[in-house]
Amino acid sequence: MYFYIKLVSIIILLLLSGFFSSSETAFFSLSKVRLHRRKIRKGSRFKYIINLLKAPSTFLTTVLIGNEIVNICISVVAAALVYSLTKDIISNQFLPFFSMAVTVPVLLLFGEIIPKTIAVKFPEKIACFNSYPLYLFSRAIVPLRHVLNSAAKVFIRLFVKDPTKQPLDSATIDEGIFKSMVDIGSKEGTIEPGERDLIHKAFHLDDISISDIMIPRDRIAAVPQDISEESLMEIIETKKFSRYPVFKKSIDHITGFVHAKDLLRLKGSASRKKFPTIKSILRKPTFISEGRNALSVLIQFQKNKSHIGIVTNSHGKTVGMVTLEDILEELFGEIMDETDREGKNNA
Repeated sequence: MYFYIKLVSIIILLLLSGFFSSSETAFFSLSKVRLHRRKIRKGSRFKYIINLLKAPSTFLTTVLIGNEIVNICISVVAAALVYSLTKDIISNQFLPFFSMAVTVPVLLLFGEIIPKTIAVKFPEKIACFNSYPLYLFSRAIVPLRHVLNSAAKVFIRLFVKDPTKQPLDSATIDEGIFKSMVDIGSKEGTIEPGERDLIHKAFHLDDISISDIMIPRDRIAAVPQDISEESLMEIIETKKFSRYPVFKKSIDHITGFVHAKDLLRLKGSASRKKFPTIKSILRKPTFISEGRNALSVLIQFQKNKSHIGIVTNSHGKTVGMVTLEDILEELFGEIMDETDREGKNNA
């Protein structure tokens, strides 16, 4: 009877060792992205995961305390079990070595290797499953953990400037690591090749100068502020663009943009007998310095809800024009529609 009690005790202790080992691996495998996946965020135990990961050093101390207590208990019980089985076969002086030869492989296999391997493959599931009991254990050993953490910090500060203040989920991934992760995902089939290329191009937007993709000054289809109805309608019919910069006196003095659909809608209105002036439908211009990069301009377009911007030099002179389409083509390649033709670089 005593033999079976010890055997069951070892099995339970091995399960507990696996619990702490898998918890350590699973929780530290959770990235900020994984933490905010819908299936975890909506889980009832998500709050326990967040609570445990707020202080990585505290969490690590909790796991190590639990693991060490369990492993010591396993060693004691295993030694007693081995002694009861082999006391008449092996001399007492060799029993400790024999006990260690049996216990260490079993502990490594069932208490470390197998649990941690499973945790690496299924970190979300293991973290969710282990979070609540681990949280309760963490609360139960607060006094002991506080003493050990305080002692550890004294020695850590001799080498590192208090690294324990930064929460685990505040860690960031730099551009190079993220690109490598995307490449690995593409090789494993979780990310399509087209998606991989798009992500890489998105990272290069801040390396692209607006002056490299803008429409040059001499190709801008701008119209004077006092243009006649016939001339403007002829330009719209010929160029077939949706937006036209409007200037006063010269192209260096852009006053705004006119949208072809606004003009045609007003002209076709039955209540309008006279041709509408450009000023009445003029839209506010967006000015961009030629030293800007494509990413910053894209963000500005999004913020201002703009589709087109006038590029100026340091003297305020117009050097070109850039459209939302020009920037998007750096991501998606050439964008063609039914009005595009050879002279696409004109605007």
